[in-house]
Amino acid sequence: MSTQPLQPPTDAEPTRTTTRTRPTPSSDVADPRPAADRAQRMFSHGNTDRLENLIDEWNAAVATADTERGS
Repeated sequence: MSTQPLQPPTDAEPTRTTTRTRPTPSSDVADPRPAADRAQRMFSHGNTDRLENLIDEWNAAVATADTERGS
């Protein structure tokens, strides 16, 4: 590994400036629905068991952390 000091660019090495723009994906332009309607449904209305399990696990972890901390 080399540890050479950084040197400012000389006239022979012009600084590069780049301007980057993100093009709007065509799917966003073509679909007039709101983003919430286009988003993938992770937890459907009929299948909330996994979501409830995640909430229960979160609550248990927070409760354990609070008791370990002495709050």
